[in-house]
Amino acid sequence: MNSLDQDHLAENIIWREMLAFTDTFRTFYSPHVVHAVYTELSQERGRSEFELSHKEPQVVENSWIDVTLTFAVKDGELVGRCTAVVSLVQVDGMWKIWMVRSWLESYEGHGHPDEPKSGHDNSNIQSEDHIYDAIIAGGGQSGLGAAGRCKALGVDYILFDNRPSIAKQIGAGYKDWAFKHAINVQEATSVDSASWDGANQLWTVSTSGKNGDQKWRCKNFVLSIGTGHKTPSRPAWASEHEVKRSGFKGTLIHSADYHNANDFAGKRGVVIGTANTGHDIAEDMANLGMDTTMVQRGKTWVIPGQFLVYAHQPDYNLDKPVAEADREQITQPLKVLSELANKHIWAGIRANPKLWDDLEAAGFKTERYGQLFNHLYGRFGGHYIDIGNCARIIKWEVKMKPEVVKELTENGLLFEDGSTLDADLIVLCTGFEHDFRKDAQGIVGHEIAAQMDDFWGLDDEGEIKGYAKLAGHPHLFYFGGEARIARFYSRFVALQLQKLKLGWPIQPYRGP
Repeated sequence: MNSLDQDHLAENIIWREMLAFTDTFRTFYSPHVVHAVYTELSQERGRSEFELSHKEPQVVENSWIDVTLTFAVKDGELVGRCTAVVSLVQVDGMWKIWMVRSWLESYEGHGHPDEPKSGHDNSNIQSEDHIYDAIIAGGGQSGLGAAGRCKALGVDYILFDNRPSIAKQIGAGYKDWAFKHAINVQEATSVDSASWDGANQLWTVSTSGKNGDQKWRCKNFVLSIGTGHKTPSRPAWASEHEVKRSGFKGTLIHSADYHNANDFAGKRGVVIGTANTGHDIAEDMANLGMDTTMVQRGKTWVIPGQFLVYAHQPDYNLDKPVAEADREQITQPLKVLSELANKHIWAGIRANPKLWDDLEAAGFKTERYGQLFNHLYGRFGGHYIDIGNCARIIKWEVKMKPEVVKELTENGLLFEDGSTLDADLIVLCTGFEHDFRKDAQGIVGHEIAAQMDDFWGLDDEGEIKGYAKLAGHPHLFYFGGEARIARFYSRFVALQLQKLKLGWPIQPYRGP
């Protein structure tokens, strides 16, 4: 790596880069592109010599060897301490590099995101004169992760969450995290709006809640309000107008408003949709003795929960620290992770076809070999990780109706094939609108929302769009997602905020 030549690279070379060289998240392909970009940025960023880390080389998947290196880069006087993992394979008897992962660990002399500053801190400083480095909207796993890392790096922040008690929602683990990372949070507080003052380069954030209406000021604003799961999506036949027109005598709700079906025990329940939420609600109905039917339009990919345990067990187990497992998993290119996940999950499906055979015999339309990462990062779901409802379907305790709904009627549903289905309760498990900008617009307004990048889904390089980086505005960040990726990427959100605090601009590499 210290004297890299294009001939050292395999034809299928992939380089995943996270803030070390590029000030953003990029994935580069092909020997020519990787070598050219690496050479350019090594010189531009004043890259140091690579050194072997203390970690022993590892054989992975019986296919390649990972070698871990450390190095440094510079932004003027700001020195970034970085890690790289170089993956080697044999090609025609010669060792070549087929994958490189590089990422920023910390800025020298300015703390480390993995080294928390303990002790509870709930000062909630609020005055006309105080200006925070960052305000974080949303106290889920992503917002809490970013807050903890900010504290470790000396970034002055405050976090707002509209729930009365995050601890009651998340559990005892929250109290441990809050103390370990000295989380500065104000609960029962809604972020109502945020306006940008370009002249003074400041956000004014308006909140309401247990302390009344308040105004706060900050240099950077982090939106951690979920990945586009705020606005329910409803089919045309279930619009407010169509429900009124039908005269439907029962109850129709979206899954966003579902808590339980206790009031409908022993009655007729219909679930529209066959992804995770639909199955959970159908099983809940069946447990109450309801006459339960799931309406399915297209095929659904079903994965036994145990299969995911097997796929992740080599890294996520009691013998390996979670932080180490995250580094090994989350730094890999998503296209590589996808192929590895497919390899393990599909092998399990091929070896155990009975579940899918039995589901199809019960009228459930299955997609046997789905793409896990496409569902997670492209479709926002649409699959089912089986934790019990498949057995209900196979036993006909939950019935299937694989038809397309035409309209709502007085007693239930009319389908395109002319058949009908009576219902006392219909739950729409039809997902949500996934334009995060619409959710953000309610806070930052139309003008700022129009500047914002897409959020979630994969770009052409295989990176998550808009994730954990500047969101089309020089002082606005998106953040969210599932536990592992949120846990690991929280360091990158905090490191970028720290860089801005230290007076250095974020300059994402825009090259090929």
